[in-house]
Amino acid sequence: MAIGKRINATTGEITEFEFEQLQAPMPTLNNWRFKAMVTYLGLDETIRAALAAIPDDLQRAIATSRYENSAVYRRDDPLLVQMQAALGLDDATVDAAWLQIAE
Repeated sequence: MAIGKRINATTGEITEFEFEQLQAPMPTLNNWRFKAMVTYLGLDETIRAALAAIPDDLQRAIATSRYENSAVYRRDDPLLVQMQAALGLDDATVDAAWLQIAE
């Protein structure tokens, strides 16, 4: 939360109010940038093992194909969010690496 100030146009009184700051959307990453980030974080083998552990054959095939072949990756993609949670990675770590590789 952040604190803002508001001026009453009639009385001139200044009051404070709280508001939630909106976070800028994360940039999308193309395939080579995403793979570079995964390599930088040392996660390729771990991600592949997690994908291989998906019990449903069709879901495993879809998730693996998306991991290997997507043209672009979005930070808020449900598969990436699930993988992040499964690997125990916090938002700050992933966000920092994401922004660094996006430059």
